[in-house]
Amino acid sequence: LAQSSFFKKITEKEGFFIADENSREKLFAFAVSRGFRDFKGFGWVLIISHDTSEVFAPVRRLEVLLGIMGAFLFLATGILLFMFLRSILGPIRKLTEGANYIAQGNLTVKIDIGTDDEIGQLAYSFNEMAEKLKESYRNLEGKVGQRTKELEEKVSELDRTAKLLVRRDLDLLSLNDELQALDKAKSH
Repeated sequence: LAQSSFFKKITEKEGFFIADENSREKLFAFAVSRGFRDFKGFGWVLIISHDTSEVFAPVRRLEVLLGIMGAFLFLATGILLFMFLRSILGPIRKLTEGANYIAQGNLTVKIDIGTDDEIGQLAYSFNEMAEKLKESYRNLEGKVGQRTKELEEKVSELDRTAKLLVRRDLDLLSLNDELQALDKAKSH
C-alpha cells in the first residue's frame, strides 16, 4: 500500500477509488483527519478497503432482479399489445372485407363484428347502407322495367305512325304522278 501511485489518488479531504491489491479489485474509501476546534490534527489519512465483489453483490443481485422483471414486463406488454391489436385489427379486417364485397355488388353480405364500440357501430352502418342500396337497386330495376315498357310502347306507336306516313307519302306520290299526267294531257 505504500506505493506512491496509490497515494496519488488521495487528492481531496475524503473520497473513494477502485484499485487492484494482490490481483483482487478492491474499493478504497479514505478520509483525511481535520482536527477538532483549535487543534489542526496530525494530517492522518484513514483508509478502508473492501472487495468490490462483496460491496457490489447487492447491486448485482438487484441488476439481475431488475433484468428478470424487465423481461417479464416486456413479455407481458408484448402479449397485451398483441391482444389489443388483435381486438382492433380483427374487426377492421372484417369491416374491410365486407366493404369490398359491397363494392363488388354483393349487397347480401352482413358484417358481424360482435362489439358495440365505434367499429361495431360502423359495421352496423355498413349493413344498413347495404340494405338501403339493395332496396334502391330493386326500386331502380322496377323503374327501369317500367320505363323500358313505356319506351317500347312509344316505339311501337312511332312505328305505326311512320308506317302511316309512308303510306300517305306513297299515296301522295301516286296522286302527284296522276296530276302530272293530267297536266301533260291538258297541255297536249
